[in-house]
Amino acid sequence: MLFYPPRASNLIPPKSLVARIKQLPYLLNTFTFPAIVKMKWYVSLPEVSQKTGLIRTTVKLRCLFPPFSNYIWLNDISGKKLSLNKYIKNRIKEFNLKMSLANVYSSPETRKRRRYKFKNFYKQQLFKQKNKDNLNE
Repeated sequence: MLFYPPRASNLIPPKSLVARIKQLPYLLNTFTFPAIVKMKWYVSLPEVSQKTGLIRTTVKLRCLFPPFSNYIWLNDISGKKLSLNKYIKNRIKEFNLKMSLANVYSSPETRKRRRYKFKNFYKQQLFKQKNKDNLNE
């Protein structure tokens, strides 16, 4: 039996801007999307360029150009196929959770009553989820 690596689009929310806006309407334009370069996780494209020594424009073009399958930017995955290790899969799950919580944080309902920064909001939501998981076990 042949094994085909999973498509990135099955793991990450929709790649088209319109679909992402429908799914996450309150996500801010300043939200940072991470990149995966040669099976290493980077928080942003500037971090990739800083650590690899490549110019930021070159990194972004490689992430957007399909033949460079080792360069993946989670903002635009362009149907790339990738083989993922367990670490990268877990990081993608964390990123998806963080992205959905950023959407909740920026929503009008939460904006009216929030008193703290996103980092604290994110930690609080993770803590609530862990407590809920512990109660279910």
